[in-house]
Amino acid sequence: MPGDWEKQEDLLIRLKKIEFSKEKFAIWEFFYEIEDQIGNLEFTLLSYRKAFESIRDSESLRGVFSYILTIGNILNGGTPKGQADGFNLDILTKLSSVKDNSNKNLLQVICMKIKSENEEFCPMKKKFVDLEESIKIPSNETKGNIDKFLKSAETNKIHLEKITSNDEFCIKAGNLMNSIFSRLKKAEENFKSNLEYAQKTIEFFGYPKSDAKYKKPDEFLLLISDFFTDLDKSIPITQAKKAFKGTAEMGKKITDNKNPQMNAVLNGLKSKLGNNS
Repeated sequence: MPGDWEKQEDLLIRLKKIEFSKEKFAIWEFFYEIEDQIGNLEFTLLSYRKAFESIRDSESLRGVFSYILTIGNILNGGTPKGQADGFNLDILTKLSSVKDNSNKNLLQVICMKIKSENEEFCPMKKKFVDLEESIKIPSNETKGNIDKFLKSAETNKIHLEKITSNDEFCIKAGNLMNSIFSRLKKAEENFKSNLEYAQKTIEFFGYPKSDAKYKKPDEFLLLISDFFTDLDKSIPITQAKKAFKGTAEMGKKITDNKNPQMNAVLNGLKSKLGNNS
């Protein structure tokens, strides 16, 4: 080829002359990008499964639901609704809109009740990390990525078959291609399995198959996530306990001549201690 070229341009010209260079470059580019893409895909699928598992298995969440059910039965006392064994979770988004005479909403009242009986009750959203990861990527986008990656793998598999060489490149590329197909097929199976588990979980919480959330489990995750946002805002803030500051110096008697009742208590305690020694 006529003309003086820089080293880099000359290298590209030489590479272009290599047999099946176009196919090999395409395969290299595919391998370079696909590893991270599949890794992100597998992480998304795992988070999605764990999100529904955590919602279904959480004792803390069940505890909150039991308080909601109890208070709901109290408010509906004397009506058929006052003896319910459960409730539709769609009501979770409405709890903060119902207020009492002191302008506290129903969710705040529930959280105050839980907090009074359990000081360890604290914000819950941060405990459901997989839930928050799952709502970032819609399921249809995940399915679209699986299909796109499989199509790209099929295209590059055809490139590899076109080369039909027994050199080291083809051997290594063939092994790697088989591994990629295996992982993508597994991801496809996990997507189907996740959908089935999600729908069973949604049924577990009382939703019929005709409900929109059964057909689109992402909406169920958004419902729970929004509920956690409202819940965490409604939990009373625990005031730090102040350290006791006594006025008497260490080693001095705790007596008060101006308080005969306190002296009588102290004398009584001393008497009991003396009899027991």
